[in-house]
Amino acid sequence: MHIRHTGQVEDLTPADYIRWRSGVLTEIALELAQISTVEELQWAIESGETMSIIRAGYHDAAYNHFADKAGESSKDRVFFNMADALKQNFHTVEMVRMDGFYDEIFEKAIEYSRAFPYKTER
Repeated sequence: MHIRHTGQVEDLTPADYIRWRSGVLTEIALELAQISTVEELQWAIESGETMSIIRAGYHDAAYNHFADKAGESSKDRVFFNMADALKQNFHTVEMVRMDGFYDEIFEKAIEYSRAFPYKTER
């Protein structure tokens, strides 16, 4: 389903909305899994940054916060890279609907990251 604005989401049946939201959650988790190691994803959970990373995908102030801090530490750079990937690859309507599912997304991303045999921890 190609949803690009809120009106389209509101037109979905409850079942279609669940399918769409589940698909978006999976795609976001896959994106994070492809660009991040398990350790990096765990950093985000342990440091309580999952909400901010997801919100940075659609909220400019949250994104700018990560951009400003990106040079301060390797973790801050990793978090900015996650936020940047989400902002570049997902529509606002998709990211807004993921608000509240932060840990679920990151737990899925860890699961998927472990499934990529070609990835090595950096």
